[in-house]
Amino acid sequence: MIGRIVPTQVDPEVAKLQEPHTGMKFQIDIEEIDPPHLLAFRWHPFAIDSNRDYSKEPTTLVTFKLTESGGQTLLTITESGFEFLPTDRREQAFQANDGGWEHQTRLVEKFIAMRA
Repeated sequence: MIGRIVPTQVDPEVAKLQEPHTGMKFQIDIEEIDPPHLLAFRWHPFAIDSNRDYSKEPTTLVTFKLTESGGQTLLTITESGFEFLPTDRREQAFQANDGGWEHQTRLVEKFIAMRA
Protein backbone atom coordinates (compact mmCIF):
# COMPACT_ATOMS: atom_id res chain seq x y z
CA MET A 1 0.00 0.00 0.00
CA ILE A 2 1.39 3.40 -0.92
CA GLY A 3 0.30 6.63 0.72
CA ARG A 4 1.38 10.22 1.22
CA ILE A 5 1.87 11.99 4.53
CA VAL A 6 -0.79 14.53 5.44
CA PRO A 7 -0.62 16.44 8.75
CA THR A 8 -3.28 15.52 11.27
CA GLN A 9 -6.21 17.83 11.96
CA VAL A 10 -6.69 16.43 15.47
CA ASP A 11 -3.61 17.89 17.19
CA PRO A 12 -1.86 21.14 16.12
CA GLU A 13 1.41 20.19 17.87
CA VAL A 14 1.67 16.88 16.01
CA ALA A 15 0.57 18.53 12.75
CA LYS A 16 3.50 20.96 13.07
CA LEU A 17 5.92 18.01 13.43
CA GLN A 18 4.39 16.34 10.37
CA GLU A 19 4.34 19.48 8.21
CA PRO A 20 7.92 19.17 6.83
CA HIS A 21 7.00 15.72 5.48
CA THR A 22 3.73 16.75 3.80
CA GLY A 23 3.26 14.89 0.53
CA MET A 24 6.12 12.48 1.19
CA LYS A 25 5.39 9.03 -0.19
CA PHE A 26 5.60 5.98 2.06
CA GLN A 27 4.93 2.32 1.46
CA ILE A 28 3.71 -0.37 3.82
CA ASP A 29 3.37 -4.07 3.13
CA ILE A 30 0.47 -5.64 5.01
CA GLU A 31 1.50 -8.76 6.92
CA GLU A 32 -1.76 -9.57 8.69
CA ILE A 33 -5.22 -8.15 9.26
CA ASP A 34 -7.73 -9.58 11.71
CA PRO A 35 -10.45 -6.92 12.08
CA PRO A 36 -10.97 -5.39 14.51
CA HIS A 37 -8.24 -6.96 16.63
CA LEU A 38 -5.00 -6.82 14.66
CA LEU A 39 -3.17 -4.92 11.95
CA ALA A 40 0.46 -5.76 11.17
CA PHE A 41 2.58 -4.23 8.44
CA ARG A 42 6.20 -3.86 7.36
CA TRP A 43 7.81 -0.59 6.33
CA HIS A 44 11.06 1.32 6.11
CA PRO A 45 11.09 3.41 9.29
CA PHE A 46 12.20 7.03 9.19
CA ALA A 47 12.74 6.83 5.43
CA ILE A 48 12.82 10.59 4.92
CA ASP A 49 15.95 11.15 2.81
CA SER A 50 14.74 11.54 -0.78
CA ASN A 51 18.29 10.88 -2.03
CA ARG A 52 18.51 7.43 -0.41
CA ASP A 53 17.14 4.20 -1.86
CA TYR A 54 15.59 2.31 1.04
CA SER A 55 14.20 -0.51 -1.10
CA LYS A 56 17.16 -2.82 -0.47
CA GLU A 57 17.14 -2.27 3.30
CA PRO A 58 15.34 -4.55 5.77
CA THR A 59 11.96 -3.40 7.08
CA THR A 60 10.56 -3.29 10.57
CA LEU A 61 7.31 -4.94 11.63
CA VAL A 62 4.62 -2.71 13.16
CA THR A 63 1.72 -4.33 14.98
CA PHE A 64 -1.45 -2.69 16.29
CA LYS A 65 -3.36 -5.01 18.60
CA LEU A 66 -6.65 -4.42 20.41
CA THR A 67 -7.50 -6.53 23.46
CA GLU A 68 -10.25 -6.37 26.06
CA SER A 69 -9.06 -5.61 29.60
CA GLY A 70 -11.46 -5.07 32.48
CA GLY A 71 -14.29 -3.85 30.28
CA GLN A 72 -12.02 -1.49 28.37
CA THR A 73 -10.09 -1.81 25.13
CA LEU A 74 -6.29 -1.80 25.29
CA LEU A 75 -4.26 -0.71 22.26
CA THR A 76 -0.74 -2.13 22.03
CA ILE A 77 1.65 -0.85 19.36
CA THR A 78 4.93 -2.66 18.82
CA GLU A 79 7.65 -2.21 16.25
CA SER A 80 10.43 -4.76 15.90
CA GLY A 81 13.38 -5.39 13.65
CA PHE A 82 15.49 -2.27 14.24
CA GLU A 83 18.55 -4.45 14.86
CA PHE A 84 18.53 -5.40 11.16
CA LEU A 85 18.63 -1.81 9.86
CA PRO A 86 21.91 -0.39 8.56
CA THR A 87 24.01 0.81 11.49
CA ASP A 88 24.36 4.32 10.05
CA ARG A 89 20.65 5.03 10.61
CA ARG A 90 19.47 2.43 13.15
CA GLU A 91 19.56 4.64 16.26
CA GLN A 92 18.03 7.66 14.53
CA ALA A 93 15.20 5.54 13.08
CA PHE A 94 14.52 3.99 16.48
CA GLN A 95 14.44 7.34 18.29
CA ALA A 96 12.25 8.97 15.64
CA ASN A 97 9.77 6.12 15.64
CA ASP A 98 9.68 5.82 19.42
CA GLY A 99 8.59 9.46 19.60
CA GLY A 100 6.34 9.04 16.58
CA TRP A 101 4.38 6.19 18.10
CA GLU A 102 3.95 8.21 21.29
CA HIS A 103 2.37 10.98 19.21
CA GLN A 104 0.23 8.52 17.25
CA THR A 105 -1.07 7.00 20.47
CA ARG A 106 -2.06 10.48 21.65
CA LEU A 107 -3.85 11.08 18.34
CA VAL A 108 -5.80 7.82 18.71
CA GLU A 109 -6.77 8.88 22.23
CA LYS A 110 -7.99 12.29 21.00
CA PHE A 111 -9.86 10.72 18.09
CA ILE A 112 -11.69 8.34 20.43
CA ALA A 113 -12.54 11.20 22.81
CA MET A 114 -14.04 13.16 19.90
CA ARG A 115 -16.27 10.20 19.01
CA ALA A 116 -17.50 9.59 22.58
